[in-house]
Amino acid sequence: MRRIEQEFASAKPSYRAPSIDDIASIGTRGPWKTKSGGELNVLFAMPMHTVNDFLRYETDELKNYLPRDLRGLRQYHVKNLNIGKVGIGEFHRLRKEMIFVLEGLIDFEFEDVYGGLERMRLDPGRGVYIPNFILHSYDIKNCSQLVVLANTLFDPDDPVTHDTYSSETFRKLQHQYLKRNSLTTS
Repeated sequence: MRRIEQEFASAKPSYRAPSIDDIASIGTRGPWKTKSGGELNVLFAMPMHTVNDFLRYETDELKNYLPRDLRGLRQYHVKNLNIGKVGIGEFHRLRKEMIFVLEGLIDFEFEDVYGGLERMRLDPGRGVYIPNFILHSYDIKNCSQLVVLANTLFDPDDPVTHDTYSSETFRKLQHQYLKRNSLTTS
């Protein structure tokens, strides 16, 4: 990754970054029998304020991705996640995600730039909404599958569209918040 991208990723945004309090558990419902004898499962249902937040993009963040417009809606499926595998910690500046477990059991860990930490276990009856600027990782407890809904487009051959940054870059960003907080509490 180019040095300028890393500098951008660890720079403090001009607006309030989301916190652990902005993470939302998403319950699923069902199954119900349909008139045709099938099963109906509701993967997610959420209030309009969550939908609006999911589809809201900060202008300052969008400027950093020009000339590519990453706004959009994307769903992807991750399968063959094996027991004991750990998803490496990452965060996104623009991308927000909703993650649903289709099969298995997965432990998630979330951390915000303010030092807040939260752990959540997801199974097929539960999903999670993860705002941007939240460091997240997961630990696979048994053979699992995920479905992810993201508010950005992605081209595997174009690194500009990846909007994925390491935990090391997150620590540089977080240090700017924690340093300020320690000065005000001293």
